[in-house]
Amino acid sequence: ADGTVQEIGASDYGNYLIIAHADGFSTLYAHCSQLLAQVGDTVNKYDTIAKVGATGDVTGNHLHICVIIDGVYVNPKGYLH
Repeated sequence: ADGTVQEIGASDYGNYLIIAHADGFSTLYAHCSQLLAQVGDTVNKYDTIAKVGATGDVTGNHLHICVIIDGVYVNPKGYLH
């Protein structure tokens, strides 16, 4: 979904970014090899915001995605289409 890059950083998630969306939820994308968006950037659902990688506490390349509603991590299944 469209949104604004709220945070970028590095942690056990490796390189990650968080996007705040107009619908009141946020998404986190982690273990990226390279972040292409910066804090404050407005992005849409078709933008390339990062490259998949194996940074942080992982054993191989993959994308870790989280949906966060009111600070609570929820199952992303219902939000991905």
